Amino acid sequence: MYFGKFAGRYIKTRYFVDVHPPLAKLLITTAAFLFGFDGDFDFKEIGKEFVNMPYVAMRMVPAVLGVATIPIAYLTLRALECKASTALLASLFLTFENSLIT
Repeated sequence: MYFGKFAGRYIKTRYFVDVHPPLAKLLITTAAFLFGFDGDFDFKEIGKEFVNMPYVAMRMVPAVLGVATIPIAYLTLRALECKASTALLASLFLTFENSLIT
């Protein structure tokens, strides 16, 4: 709801001030724009039916990036010349980290 509202504002070029960095909102806005969101949906009510709204594409961005965190961590540690067992252990720690699961 909130990220959709921000995406609509970015697409309509209505800029705003937010306390959080804009990278995640801009990535979701990019996916929404590429899949045809025009920014007209207002996101004022929870439970409102989506009309002409690529919500699946917008939800896939954080899902794919969240899944990619584990292999990227492994590959980063291997690029830093860590042993494969160390990189695997770090990836397993990330996999079962409670803050990432929720």
